[in-house]
Amino acid sequence: MRKFTKHVLQVVTLFAALITLNSCDGSDSGFNDDFDHHNYPPFYVSDDHRTAVLNGTIDSNSLSQFNQMIDDNPEIDTIEFDQAPGSADDDVNVQIGRKIRSLNLNTHIVDGGIIASGAVDLFLAGRNRTRGFNTFVGVHAWADSDGNQATDYSPNSSVHDFYINYYLNIGMGSQLANDFYFFSINAADADDLHFMTEGEIDLYRIFTN
Repeated sequence: MRKFTKHVLQVVTLFAALITLNSCDGSDSGFNDDFDHHNYPPFYVSDDHRTAVLNGTIDSNSLSQFNQMIDDNPEIDTIEFDQAPGSADDDVNVQIGRKIRSLNLNTHIVDGGIIASGAVDLFLAGRNRTRGFNTFVGVHAWADSDGNQATDYSPNSSVHDFYINYYLNIGMGSQLANDFYFFSINAADADDLHFMTEGEIDLYRIFTN
């Protein structure tokens, strides 16, 4: 099976630059002192065990960490996103996203939070999707294991089904799933990043309120 990736490592420089700008304007982009060290990297669980924070990159170990976190903390009802540059393993990423949706968890971007690449896909799995102040949403194309980008394939190619089917699985309607997917792969190359405008955020229903 062809392996897809959204090249999280190639956009780290862009992402880090934006984090630096964010931290300069006084927004809270670090760990919140209200959170203890219930550690399931890259997830961290709150003192009241009702909220988990995602701060970091999803990798091949993240699904087992997520499952253990939910088993240990069944009261969790919200996943908060702080600095989330994406996924190094898109298969794992979509599995976590499907679990977020099946568990009816909410997703929220904290003040000063940034989601990009695969983290956007993960965020979209939330039943209710909200944000704090000064947040950013970054999208771009995927590339496959042969070095081809999403836009190198015909729009009718079955290679696009991996992501479109995921969007359908997490509750998007067929038209929105297709529209958002093709918007995202055309917004920026795999080694670049496009931060969505407010108009784009509204058009593609990134947030539920």
